[in-house]
Amino acid sequence: MRRRQEPDPGSRSADVGNWTPTELDPHREGLPDHAARGADYGAAMEVLLDKPWFAGWHWCGYVENTGGRGWGLKDPWDEPYRPLTDAITEHNRRAAAYRKGN
Repeated sequence: MRRRQEPDPGSRSADVGNWTPTELDPHREGLPDHAARGADYGAAMEVLLDKPWFAGWHWCGYVENTGGRGWGLKDPWDEPYRPLTDAITEHNRRAAAYRKGN
């Protein structure tokens, strides 16, 4: 896993505001699609892995809904956003292997 530089303070990470259009909200602005959300997750993971205080993070908003949590891992009909969840699975697998080796 290649290390990257710290993002500048104005950049987004860890799915903070990386909304993307969905069936529930097709006019949402942010990242172009769920694959981009997965890449954003990986970028945040890469920055955090070498932090001695980092143990993991909690994803708040498991299911997209209209109650203010609009960036879930699943749609309101309980179907995962596969381009996002597959990327998260891969990033987490790589992160675990990296930590195990260090």
